[in-house]
Amino acid sequence: MVREKFIQSVKNNEMIEKGDAIVVAVSGGPDSIAMMHLLLSIQEAFQLKLYGVHLDHVTRNGQSTLDANFVKTFFDAYGIESYFFKKDIQEYANQLNVSFEEAGRLERYRLFNQVMEETGANKIALGQNLNDQGETLLFRLFRGTGLDGLTGIDYLREGYIIRPILDLTRNEIEDYCEKEGLKTCRDHTNSQRIYSRNRIRLDIIPYIKKHFNNKIGKALWRTARLLKEDQMLIDQIVKRYIKTSVIFKEGKYIINLHSFNEEMPALKSRVIREMFYRLKGDLEGLSYKNIESVMQLIEKGDTGKEKEFFQVKCVINYEQVEFYKKELMNNKKIDKKLVLEVINKAENIKFTANPLEIYVDYDKIQGEIFIRQRKPGDRFRPLGMKGSKKIKDYFIDEKIALEERDRIPLVCDEKNIIWVIGYRMSDAYKITNETQKVLRIKYV
Repeated sequence: MVREKFIQSVKNNEMIEKGDAIVVAVSGGPDSIAMMHLLLSIQEAFQLKLYGVHLDHVTRNGQSTLDANFVKTFFDAYGIESYFFKKDIQEYANQLNVSFEEAGRLERYRLFNQVMEETGANKIALGQNLNDQGETLLFRLFRGTGLDGLTGIDYLREGYIIRPILDLTRNEIEDYCEKEGLKTCRDHTNSQRIYSRNRIRLDIIPYIKKHFNNKIGKALWRTARLLKEDQMLIDQIVKRYIKTSVIFKEGKYIINLHSFNEEMPALKSRVIREMFYRLKGDLEGLSYKNIESVMQLIEKGDTGKEKEFFQVKCVINYEQVEFYKKELMNNKKIDKKLVLEVINKAENIKFTANPLEIYVDYDKIQGEIFIRQRKPGDRFRPLGMKGSKKIKDYFIDEKIALEERDRIPLVCDEKNIIWVIGYRMSDAYKITNETQKVLRIKYV
């Protein structure tokens, strides 16, 4: 039952494709052990390459090292290619002036990406379960969040981070381990009330189960799924507005001031967020107060007034609102315009040697196509390569000067980078014998 549920979740959420190479995070607890065991059960059918990764956090008076030894024994028993790391996370947290949990998360992601680079893998598998989904939703609610935060944990994030056991409850996972004879190790700090998430799991959820709803985990999971559907609808409305009402020219997003002010606040705030996302590359650190101050600036409409957050400027220019990166004014202007043409049959293509023109499989495009500059952590799979590569590393390999890298535009859809203009397209969008429609993309 658990295996069937796992496979259905993987298929429904399009987390794994045949031939994937996956970096699997294994702490040694029931979640990660069960996840690796389940991935091994479909390894042959999906032709997967699996790489196990474990980080010893140097905690609990040497217990973490015993956990690392346990995980090594597990990997060896199944012949899993493995990578082990050791770092004093508490000391690292002190250096960064962040919590132990945040420092651990940052270091783990850094190492996962490092192993991806070394192995040529294209996915990272993390072991959050259905209970984690509910706990995360409550944690974010108590801290204060918008709709995005209440949608919970994604099955697939950024096209390569997957959570294959997100539909399984903690009890189902523990029962699976017992049935399959899988030994696990447990972090005893999980039973201590030293972190907010622990208190939610150990105190708040049991109280809710006893006094309000004994199936709160599944109720929160359903709530997150429903809110996710609402969020997807809102995102489509925002993208439609941007497509019809926002002009992108010479690195600037330009919106008519008066028509924008007539829109509902919910739409305006979302559009502003999307402008920052496209220019900044993420929404890290961008607060509700930042968005609110930009909205107030636009509502006043005073020419020449501006707001700047994280090197992104919002400027009132007479009848227009302009968003652009601060350094744009110091760079050469870039005319970012694409000409798109759909060709019904692949055999009708007349390939050229023009580096500013590519042909891709039309049916592989996901959502809208747009141009943006690179952002931290960007990855793509260069044509001819199996694994993904950081854009930064690709530029280094191509010996592109540092000052030129931010001037090279990227063609993207809503999931991935399609083309580093003038250089190489992504292998994920190449034309094959199964291609029905071709999209010609030309930069002019």
